[in-house]
Amino acid sequence: MKGAPERILAACTHHIVAGQRRPLSEYDRQQYLFRNQEMATRALRVLGFASREFPDDVPPLREHDLERDLTFLGLCGMMDAPRVDAIDAIARCHQAGIRS
Repeated sequence: MKGAPERILAACTHHIVAGQRRPLSEYDRQQYLFRNQEMATRALRVLGFASREFPDDVPPLREHDLERDLTFLGLCGMMDAPRVDAIDAIARCHQAGIRS
């Protein structure tokens, strides 16, 4: 599963530490959210990732059943490329007297 880190972490009960699946404490959760915020302040789009394993003979499941008891895998920060029209927009702002 991937999505907003806050939403992903809310559905997680475990995380991976040194290659081992461990219970996710509230302290751990807050540390991941802090790292998410750090990445976001660097203008990164941040996604959280989690997984859940099922036995081979699992009955049909609903989405609600899938999105709980997850294992948090980590965060990924991506930089969005500037839009093509961004340079023109900045030039117009400077012409209008707007300064950063």
